[in-house]
Amino acid sequence: MKVAFVGKGGSGKTTLSSLFVRYLAGRGLPVVAVDADINQHLGC
Repeated sequence: MKVAFVGKGGSGKTTLSSLFVRYLAGRGLPVVAVDADINQHLGC
């Protein structure tokens, strides 16, 4: 499954995507998260 979160700046994409990744990983599913934003806050 491939999922992308897109939208205008400041819309909470990083927050929503990190919560979604944590949910999937918590269920034991394999997850790869890529932050293509220049600011790259997903890994923090």
